[in-house]
Amino acid sequence: MLSARIAEVFADSDVTCGYRRLHAGLAAHGVVCGPEPVRQIMREQASSTCVSR
Repeated sequence: MLSARIAEVFADSDVTCGYRRLHAGLAAHGVVCGPEPVRQIMREQASSTCVSR
């Protein structure tokens, strides 16, 4: 459940949010979890941000 929600929020962010922003976004929507599980799930899903400079 949490991993599906993380993947959804990450895709909606145009692949620009890191785990801190994803955690804040999930918390704003009432999902209770710490930042470390979000980070671990992102790592498992191989979700990495795309940074343009």
